[in-house]
Amino acid sequence: MLLKKKHKKTVTQVNRDKSPPSVWGDILYLVSKLLMVGFVLATLYFFVFGLLRYNDDGMKPALKDGDLVVYYRLDKRYSIGDLLVYSYKGKERVARVI
Repeated sequence: MLLKKKHKKTVTQVNRDKSPPSVWGDILYLVSKLLMVGFVLATLYFFVFGLLRYNDDGMKPALKDGDLVVYYRLDKRYSIGDLLVYSYKGKERVARVI
């Protein structure tokens, strides 16, 4: 049976291991975290939720001209009275299920 030698660190190696991160390391860390958060938000926006600026008076008093509508893309069960966002001739529209 062979025994492996344990590596002993010198004082200078220990000090190098515990040195504070550089400014560029901090900036790179921050940018990587911001990119990850941006990727998650973009994925949620394009696949799970959507935003629509409503520019019509047909849904008063529930929606007024200029209201911002946030909708959930994955729900396929509709009930009477629900608001529905759909695409017709390349334009997104809002209607109520009757």
